[in-house]
Amino acid sequence: MHPLTRAAVAVVALWLAVAAAWALAKSLQPTPERFAAYLRENPLAGADANQRGEIIGRAAHMLNGLDFDQRQALRGDNVIRGFAEEMTEAERSRFFELTMPGSVRQFAAEMNRMTPLERRRAVKRMRREMEAGRENPLDILPGGDVVPLMREGRENFLREANATVRQDMQPVFDEAEKSMAVQR
Repeated sequence: MHPLTRAAVAVVALWLAVAAAWALAKSLQPTPERFAAYLRENPLAGADANQRGEIIGRAAHMLNGLDFDQRQALRGDNVIRGFAEEMTEAERSRFFELTMPGSVRQFAAEMNRMTPLERRRAVKRMRREMEAGRENPLDILPGGDVVPLMREGRENFLREANATVRQDMQPVFDEAEKSMAVQR
């Protein structure tokens, strides 16, 4: 076989291998649909403690692989709330401990990315939702578990967010603190 023909075959084979690896990686990447399907296919009901731990750990890993907008879509569909309601208190605490840091990082990055006008609108919407009593994802945690998670989340957010975002978010944090004080 001619050397140029061998080189061409090698290049084509390399590109095919790269394309196959890319397709495999893409198929393994979590999506909201795959997350929801995983939860449907792996119900906690009837699972023993070890299986429940594996399901919760895998779900947390998948959730951490989603971007900010994908997480928001799941929140709107109550997929996560439904899953968390199937858990024991200890399991819910573990799930939120596994997923909260990633969620806070994504939220801070999203707020950092926004223009000042977009951020003001987002803060205004968050405050309206809080005042209207819109469900908080942490509502399903036992009362004592919420306070440390909220504090940790706030500290992580303050580390990740830029100074302008921290200042813009202060009213939301103040409202959350008031809400936590009322719940205690």
